[in-house]
Amino acid sequence: MREILEVISTLFPVFFIIGLGYVLNRINFLSHEGLENIRKIVFYISLPVLLFTSASNSSLSETFNPVVLGAVFVISLVMAVVIYLSAAKASPSRRGVIVQGTFRTNMVFVGLPIIAYAYGDAGLAAVVVLIAFLVPFFNFLAVIALSVPHYREPLGTTAVRKVIADIVMNPLVIGCSIGLIFSALGITLPSAVNRSCDLIGRLALPLALIMVGASLEFSQLKGEMKISLAVSLLKLIIYPGMILLALVAFDQKGIALKATVLMMAAPVSPSSYIMAVEMKGDGRLASALLVATTMFSMITSVIWLTFFRWLPF
Repeated sequence: MREILEVISTLFPVFFIIGLGYVLNRINFLSHEGLENIRKIVFYISLPVLLFTSASNSSLSETFNPVVLGAVFVISLVMAVVIYLSAAKASPSRRGVIVQGTFRTNMVFVGLPIIAYAYGDAGLAAVVVLIAFLVPFFNFLAVIALSVPHYREPLGTTAVRKVIADIVMNPLVIGCSIGLIFSALGITLPSAVNRSCDLIGRLALPLALIMVGASLEFSQLKGEMKISLAVSLLKLIIYPGMILLALVAFDQKGIALKATVLMMAAPVSPSSYIMAVEMKGDGRLASALLVATTMFSMITSVIWLTFFRWLPF
């Protein structure tokens, strides 16, 4: 019981700030324009700087782990194929949404804050390289999942091109990539610049959590609770559990294992809703999965962190 209370205490700031974002939105303290400005600050400035500083200050030889990367790639692909086949009776507009809901992870807005509060800078360094590779991978996999159900119709070449362009110009990918280049070349920033980047990066986590809370619309769950519960179980327990087993099988341990599983156990990414709407998916279902997985992740994150405290490695 004491360990569970300690874990809850560790994660309380994450849950509190998400709740704060929800309340601020409900009382109209934050306007739609205000939320959009916060999103831009987080996505285009604070998070890229955070990922850049974390990547540039870490050792590439120590943080790049092909075993972890390969395990996440393979498990995500297997999960997508199995769920797609299992959801064969669902309508085309819902099938791809269900599939991407089981693997597409809110690594940055929820995963990073949880890892940061649980394991500090060491945890961030353990996953920063992973993020650089997984952002484009998950986007491509989501495009396939959302396109294939409509195979009798044009596959949305324009949409696919737009996704590719968005990946190449994604500020998070750019921030990670530049940071990794700095790390590989041994380039260090002047101390004043480094401290400034550190302050800018620290804005990212609380603002990201406020955005998550403000985006919660519980009315979207109406009529979608059964499928939302099923996808939440897959996304928050089974999917990260499969990754955990794969990593243990390949003798991975320590913060690299724990931070990776925690990040993959984060809820569905908000971008899944945007892409679903753009590619003929069921937007209401995508929104319901976003709300359900975010809420249930507050429980499953405690479970995962408590479990990790019992691990002997």
